[in-house]
Amino acid sequence: MRNLVGDPAAAEMQKELDGKLSDWMKREGDGWALDWTAQVEDAGRLYTYRTFHTVAEYLEWAEKHPNLAP
Repeated sequence: MRNLVGDPAAAEMQKELDGKLSDWMKREGDGWALDWTAQVEDAGRLYTYRTFHTVAEYLEWAEKHPNLAP
């Protein structure tokens, strides 16, 4: 596998895929910013300390950090 981001030969494809992603996000009401540093809101929960891939992972972290969990 080879990352094609920034490859001039793939620029048109990247532009097309970025457009499709933006359109899908608008249709689905996905409010996540494309800025990965933005806080993520999920049903009233705001995740600012790290990325959690599962609810179980978040709950485990929250149990160890009760003063930081919302």
